[in-house]
Amino acid sequence: MERAPGPTLILAAAVGGNAVAPARLAGLARHAEWTSLLGMADSRLQLPALHALLARHGLLGEVPGEVAARLGQAAAASAARNQYLLATLRRVTGALHAEGVKVVLLKGAAILVSDPDYGLVRYLDDLDLLVDGSQLDLAATILERLEFRPVASLPAYLDGNERSPPPREVHHESAHVDRHGLVVELHSRLPRSWELDVLARAIPAGRAAPQAMTSPPEDLLGILAAHALRHHQGDARFLVRHLADVAWALTAGANPALAGARFDQPHDAPVAESLALLSKAVRAIERPSRFWPSAPERAVRARGALAGWAAHVRYRLGTWQSNGAVSGLRMAFPSRAFMEHRYALARGSQLVWPLYLARPFIALGHLLWRRGT
Repeated sequence: MERAPGPTLILAAAVGGNAVAPARLAGLARHAEWTSLLGMADSRLQLPALHALLARHGLLGEVPGEVAARLGQAAAASAARNQYLLATLRRVTGALHAEGVKVVLLKGAAILVSDPDYGLVRYLDDLDLLVDGSQLDLAATILERLEFRPVASLPAYLDGNERSPPPREVHHESAHVDRHGLVVELHSRLPRSWELDVLARAIPAGRAAPQAMTSPPEDLLGILAAHALRHHQGDARFLVRHLADVAWALTAGANPALAGARFDQPHDAPVAESLALLSKAVRAIERPSRFWPSAPERAVRARGALAGWAAHVRYRLGTWQSNGAVSGLRMAFPSRAFMEHRYALARGSQLVWPLYLARPFIALGHLLWRRGT
């Protein structure tokens, strides 16, 4: 019996099902501890994919009946929801097209129209649409005509509060929700001004959404990589789904070298990182480990923690500079009036001097542990 049948089955469902011999899959299904496996697959958004893997190889009879029933329910719910998303996507893009708004589908929405088979088992919770910045307000108005309600979308750090979380790029500029809770996010900006090239390279989405545009596989791969590994950096919940997306993009014909040339930089290479994580996942299928999370998940968590700390340091330094404290020395030794006000001291108090001595260590502690100064 293999050491980790559960994690191996999840990774196989996501990225390597066709590469695993049916006899081995049957053994994994028979020996898996299904109570924990279902929880792992659910937390990694892979229940529908796991059902598809077992059904494709005729292995649903190898698992307990209640397990097969739950997998079937998850697959049916995913298919029904994604069919609703697809119908809504057609309705929204049709209305936008009628008003002359060019729409490019992003991320899961693009996958849904590009590959219905994979799209129906992939977890989607919203639709991401890219529009030209000059048409953003018009697109939002059209969504409201379709009875979508605008919801708050801009991050808290844009409200001028210096104690808000460290900034990242704006995820979307406008979000609207329908009466069933489906969210449509409108984007007019992408990191590093990618939107200009993505709009220019857009191609027709085809029969699944005849009035929308999508992107070549290389652009889809780059945007998916940046979203999963940068916007959701350190969050391993989405990693297995992202690995499935990367495997799908390669199957759809994405040229990794071209995607890397478009979206990677020397010190920020989400495409190369995604391909390396996919290789780790394939090796984990071939040489399973008894440990979970897998090596790819641990790598993403560690990188996210490091990047988050570095971003916070940059943010705090930028905040100090914007407030007129133009150097670390100025932050460590502010004016006497500031010290008296900050520590509620009487004017002329001699307690200022020991606090001055402690101030560099206080500032360093606040910087490292993300507290206000």
